[in-house]
Amino acid sequence: MRTERLTQPSTLADMPGTLLRNRFLPLALAVFALAAPLVGKASPETGSVRVLIGFRPGPSVAARAAQWRGLRSIHLPTGLACLDLDSHPAATLSRTLAAWRKQPGVDFVELDSEVHALGVPNDPGYLGRQYGHQLVGAETGWELWQPQGTAILAVLDSGADLNHPDLRPSLLTDDGGRVIGFNAIQQTQLPQDDHGHGTHVSGIALAAANNGLGIAGLASHHPNQPSDAVGVRLMPVKVLNSRAGGRQSDVANGITWAADHGADVINMSLGGDEFSETVARAVDYAYRKGVVVIAAAGNSGASSPVYPAGYLHVTAVAATDPQDRLADYSNWGAGIDVCAPGSSIFSTGIGGGFLLQSGTSMAAPMVSAAAAMLRSQRLDLDPDTTAQLIVDQTDAVTLRPGRSLPAGVGRMNLAAALQAVGASGTGLSSVTVGTGRVVAGTTTRGRVRLSLPASGSGVLVSMESEEPELISVPPSVFVANGLRTADFDVQTQDAGAGQVVRVTATLFGVTREAPIHLSRPLPRVTSLEASPPILVGGDPFRLEIHLDRLAPPGGMTLFLTGLGDRVTLPETATIAEGTDSASVTVTTRAVRDPTPIDVTAASSEGGMTSRVTLVPRLQSVEVTPSVIVGPQRVKSLVRLASPAGLRGDLVSFITSDRKVLTTPSRVKIRPGERTGEFIANVKRVKTRTDVVLTALLDGARVEARLQISPVP
Repeated sequence: MRTERLTQPSTLADMPGTLLRNRFLPLALAVFALAAPLVGKASPETGSVRVLIGFRPGPSVAARAAQWRGLRSIHLPTGLACLDLDSHPAATLSRTLAAWRKQPGVDFVELDSEVHALGVPNDPGYLGRQYGHQLVGAETGWELWQPQGTAILAVLDSGADLNHPDLRPSLLTDDGGRVIGFNAIQQTQLPQDDHGHGTHVSGIALAAANNGLGIAGLASHHPNQPSDAVGVRLMPVKVLNSRAGGRQSDVANGITWAADHGADVINMSLGGDEFSETVARAVDYAYRKGVVVIAAAGNSGASSPVYPAGYLHVTAVAATDPQDRLADYSNWGAGIDVCAPGSSIFSTGIGGGFLLQSGTSMAAPMVSAAAAMLRSQRLDLDPDTTAQLIVDQTDAVTLRPGRSLPAGVGRMNLAAALQAVGASGTGLSSVTVGTGRVVAGTTTRGRVRLSLPASGSGVLVSMESEEPELISVPPSVFVANGLRTADFDVQTQDAGAGQVVRVTATLFGVTREAPIHLSRPLPRVTSLEASPPILVGGDPFRLEIHLDRLAPPGGMTLFLTGLGDRVTLPETATIAEGTDSASVTVTTRAVRDPTPIDVTAASSEGGMTSRVTLVPRLQSVEVTPSVIVGPQRVKSLVRLASPAGLRGDLVSFITSDRKVLTTPSRVKIRPGERTGEFIANVKRVKTRTDVVLTALLDGARVEARLQISPVP
């Protein structure tokens, strides 16, 4: 990729509004261990610091950028650029960043922090079986898979062994046989793996099958493939170095390059604790271009995924072990979307070998392979539908004590996902009759739903009633081209009151059934209250349901729905026989901004909707007083909107000028408490200086603005 250097003035002192007046001294970006906070750090002795700058949209962006010495564009969404500082005194870095944030048109400024691979090597050289394929139903899935085109799976990692005999057949190449990929670290070089992590991840998804060698990648075995022109191909994108570490800018660069070069699915078996606006925007860019983005959830056993798995529009993958249990190292909690086998996974290694590795890094490519298979079978799938097909078709996972997953989240089932798409590209998703309870002797409406819109001349769904003398349905229901649903009439008889009768629908050999409870008129929902109505995202709330009279014999089932992806609630709530109320616990996910959520409880007699508002857990950071004379040490507070969980909460801090104000990089708020104390060290200043202290938690941020004055 060509790197363009923008027009610039002769010195940084020419940039309007900055505090720069001297030539720069060397700086360095610190490399941290896996458990350390991933933030940029300066050293006066060696190296350089990279700063990422986001500009607000506008016609003057290029003109403004041209005033910045050393600024160069990188392959990121419009308005993003980077600045390498290789000769700047560390003492002025924070002031420089603070000054840049105030420049007209600047949206954000952040240091280019590190990410790292999320695999844990284990037992190299073991020539064993691929148990994960059996757990996810690979053999049945391969029989169901009928690719209609080519889907490109971009693996953003340490690259791939381009000469590995079990990977070469799956590599995406041009007409001249040259590999189509990208090296974000050394852009003139091929994405050759010099660590091994990326090769192992790539093999899980796309090691060649039926070649008498090694293993079979999940998306490589295709007995129904009509030619080599269809299926899934591997696009290697190197964003991690020989130590399996890399910068956020390289990750963002790789994401946008892959999106611009035709990737249908992006796999990222990497991550870090730091939120990066640059990478978040790159993910949004890829999502808008129709790319399914999948990432490993992390291996620290934490109650939320690392980034990029924690970003919006990213499917976060946790790991399971051979016993179908949530792996002990895997991150868990409300941010997880799906699980996949990740422990003791046998796959390709650099140099043509094979080895075992464990980690959420190994789980993510299984989900990515499934997404690529779905995209190759149905070329018009959008990212949300593709991910939802996988998330909806899962098997239960055994949880470990003290750990949880959102309701409905389980281990992926490839066969079920492909069955939901259907052998012809369209499958039968469900058949429903009202809410499942029908007043005997009445006529109601039923509905068949396809997993995807019908194509061609439409499809005919066969219908059958278990007891035609009690419930009658038409022999078939036609779903027209371009539609996903079709309705039909259901006639019930008085004699069926108190019984359960099943109606079945069949399409392409796939059968779905709807049990229908025949009853007398049901009570109505008269009150639906969410308590509390305003709560912190990630905390549960209670949904109180009240009827206008007692539930009939056998009880009453209400159907629950919630709008938005920040809330997870049971599909149904049962009002016990002889009672008129029920209480349901609803789980939520963390939010960055206040988010209203509507939840509904309904029966065949109608329903009601209640609204809750989710707010960020992080409430405020306080340094009191806000006008301070340096030097001094000031006891300060960070506050949460609700008590910290069982493991406590870890709040990160960034100060705009560490020369003037220093704080701990992170402060832990103990379980059950809402505040954490820390010491802010205010240095001596010669002139009045404004400083911004930013606290971050779960993607949310709050600020404290301080005015530091010199000693009178």
